[in-house]
Amino acid sequence: MARQHRIQYPGAWYHVTHRGAGRQDIYKNDIDRQVFLKQIAETSERHTLEVHAFCLMTNHYHLLVRTPNANLSTAMRHLNSTYTQRFNRAHQTDGAVFKGRYAAQLVGEDDYLLSVVRYLHLNPARAGLESEIGKYRWSSLAAYLQLKRPPAWLDMTWINRRFSDVAQFRRFIQSGLGAVIEEKPEFDESKLILGSPEFCRDILSGAHGSIETQASLNSSTPKLDFNSISHAVMISARCTEQEVLKTKPGQRSIPRLVALSLASEFTDLSRSDLALIFGFESRRGVSTALQLVSQLKNQDTDVRHLYAEATRRLASESNPIGHLSTETGT
Repeated sequence: MARQHRIQYPGAWYHVTHRGAGRQDIYKNDIDRQVFLKQIAETSERHTLEVHAFCLMTNHYHLLVRTPNANLSTAMRHLNSTYTQRFNRAHQTDGAVFKGRYAAQLVGEDDYLLSVVRYLHLNPARAGLESEIGKYRWSSLAAYLQLKRPPAWLDMTWINRRFSDVAQFRRFIQSGLGAVIEEKPEFDESKLILGSPEFCRDILSGAHGSIETQASLNSSTPKLDFNSISHAVMISARCTEQEVLKTKPGQRSIPRLVALSLASEFTDLSRSDLALIFGFESRRGVSTALQLVSQLKNQDTDVRHLYAEATRRLASESNPIGHLSTETGT
């Protein structure tokens, strides 16, 4: 499965979800859920992560967060790793609790944020886990409906300012259970970026400043063939195929490293396959090169720009409009 790319900038909003490894439960009991909420509190304080809504399901969780410091990856790594350690210790197990990387959907303007708020809070009702809206214990909805005291780390200011009173907010949430969604855009979990066409274009053009990766390929993008990747890098770097595939001893080829990274992420090629294609003596050489390019993407402007340009070109060829459009999803 291709890896999602983290788009990060100060003040960005995200709908974050993470599922259990092997579709297994990530909470075995209410004590686990309480531990997870404590980890959210710790993460929020340590990494200045604004948590505006949450919902803990059985085998996954949902968060609506804002990052004043453009540090989503650091914050989520802390949350997931510390919870995993505590879960394994409590249940005398080891190994992964979560499936791969978390999913982080970048969310744009107010209407789109509110669609996430409604979708997130209706998860228990749609799963049959609550008989009445707001009765589910493990989400922030009860706090917004003033049915229980909110945790100190829950930032309710932004959502509360969008509604005149609790009754209006309740009506908005309940409207999501009907056949027709009025006024606000319907939520679509399949999109990497949820926002207006203008917002999506701004993000992909880098208008919001420093980002970790300006890719628009996501986990639902079909696997690519290597020729497509090689061509995208050649066009983006204005180089030859030889520069993409081979390098002289002691020299570093940026196009080659970028092509290797993209091939590792977006194709079905094994590391043995990549070793043959790129002329490495073993899979270990591929692993070392991938570690290098991962570091360079954070440190070297040329590498970062070429990676972003090649990825945008690949995304365009893979019809990213389907991932970025704001039409109502099903």
